[in-house]
Amino acid sequence: MRIEDPEVLFERGDTITERLRSTRASALEAPSPQWVEDRFWVWIHYGIDKVRRGELFECMDLLALLRAQALAPLLHRPPGRWTLAGSAAARSLAPGSGAGASLCAP
Repeated sequence: MRIEDPEVLFERGDTITERLRSTRASALEAPSPQWVEDRFWVWIHYGIDKVRRGELFECMDLLALLRAQALAPLLHRPPGRWTLAGSAAARSLAPGSGAGASLCAP
C-alpha cells in the first residue's frame, strides 16, 4: 500500500514506473481510538524518561506529537467518524472559544 503518487526522476528500465501504474495511492487511514489509547501511556512514560535525562527539546517534540496524534483528534470527534484534524482545524471545530479551544492555543 502506498499513500502518495511519487514522481520518478531517474530509473534504469521501467520497473518502478510499471509498478506505480499497476497500483494506486490510497488515503492513509486514521488511527482508531483504541490505537491511540494503546500507545498513549507508553508515550507519556517515554516523555518522563526524556525529562529525567534532561532532554527537554525531545520532550517538547513528544508533546507536539501527543497534541497532533491524540489530543486534537479527540477534541472533536463526531459519532462514527475519526479525523486527524490537527490542532489548527481543532480550534475551528471547538464550540465557541471555550476550554476546548484553549487546549490547542499556541
